[in-house]
Amino acid sequence: INAINEDADGNLWIGTDTSGAVRMAAFGLASYFQPDGLKHDYVPSLIEDDAGQVIAVSGSRFTINEFDGHRFASARFNVPRDAPDDRYFSVLRDHKGAWWLGTALGLYRFPPVRRIADLARVSPEAHYAQLAELPSNDLFPLFEDGRGDIWLIAQLTDHVRLVRWRRARNAFQTYGESEGLARITSQPAIARPAIVEASGGQLFFGFRDAGLFGYRDGRFEPILDGGKPFG
Repeated sequence: INAINEDADGNLWIGTDTSGAVRMAAFGLASYFQPDGLKHDYVPSLIEDDAGQVIAVSGSRFTINEFDGHRFASARFNVPRDAPDDRYFSVLRDHKGAWWLGTALGLYRFPPVRRIADLARVSPEAHYAQLAELPSNDLFPLFEDGRGDIWLIAQLTDHVRLVRWRRARNAFQTYGESEGLARITSQPAIARPAIVEASGGQLFFGFRDAGLFGYRDGRFEPILDGGKPFG
């Protein structure tokens, strides 16, 4: 199980590695696979749009799938065909309805659209790549905080880095050991942290190998080290 989300009707949706998208309704489970419109049976994440419709993110091919109540309709983001699309990727929809897509050729931001199918035709409003403040072009959007800033993972040769896009400045900041964060050596699909924002803007980042960190005012403080309390 990769993701769990609830739709406007109270149905519980589950995204899985190989069993497609699963809906747990009052009358029981309903599973959806490629014959039901999914591009891929690997569903790493689920998104709910403003109308309460469930959107299943495919595990590859830069494709997302919108549920119409009966089956899924797929759409591939309008990115260059030479972008490697046979690997894990991530998608984020921010509070303004914009769509963020990370690729090996950089980070794309698409404008809000009326229908998911429009993402196959609309041009991105921003493409972030080859920037001095980015540690690499291989980026994975993860989380939007209360300020509207976007947190990402950047893939390097032997480790990954945590990156933040600051909305007010339209600029990126990279975090590492100098800010109190441990080195993260896993692949991005494994190194994706669990991120929670508490009251007052306190952020918590849980990494599979590095442990749990609290973030505030530009600094990370370790809470758990590999699952073991400090001190």
